[in-house]
Amino acid sequence: MEKLSVGNSQNNQNWGWNRNSDPCISNVNFNGTWKRVDCLKSQNVKKIVLDKFNLTGTFDAASLHNLKSIDISDNNFSGELPADMYRISGLLTFFAENNQLNGEIPDFDFSYLKDFNVANNNFSGPIPDVKDKFGEDSFSGNPELCGKPLSKACPSSKKGSKHSSANRFLIYSGYIILVVVCYSC
Repeated sequence: MEKLSVGNSQNNQNWGWNRNSDPCISNVNFNGTWKRVDCLKSQNVKKIVLDKFNLTGTFDAASLHNLKSIDISDNNFSGELPADMYRISGLLTFFAENNQLNGEIPDFDFSYLKDFNVANNNFSGPIPDVKDKFGEDSFSGNPELCGKPLSKACPSSKKGSKHSSANRFLIYSGYIILVVVCYSC
């Protein structure tokens, strides 16, 4: 989270975030001194809400393995979501709509997610299996996304079809030449 910067000075407030302090220790409500970060029984960060702060930078979830809720919507985050988002076991809500995120949507553990929205970004490729839990509105506004629940079907995977046809032609040609050479001997 150190790589984040506030793009709008009116939202630039003292969040109390300090690498040398524990975000979960400080008061009886277990909300610590880090603003917009909630903790579970003063031990683990369970919720980060950073919506509408016009934040820029990349989102890194490598150390967020116990989170229950992430809301980074309505900012200017860019880059790809980390591929290891599936490691955040027990994640219940993920909101990242209205950013500049791109790449493919990582394979979250959609069986636990109750709320999910990545609309209005720059994601591309097939939508992972969301177990029929989320509708088109969770993915809309990403012109390069395809697959259910969107109406845009993904192109069929014909990887190497041109090459495999050419390879088959060469193989059959080789057999024919071999047969011709063997019969002329």
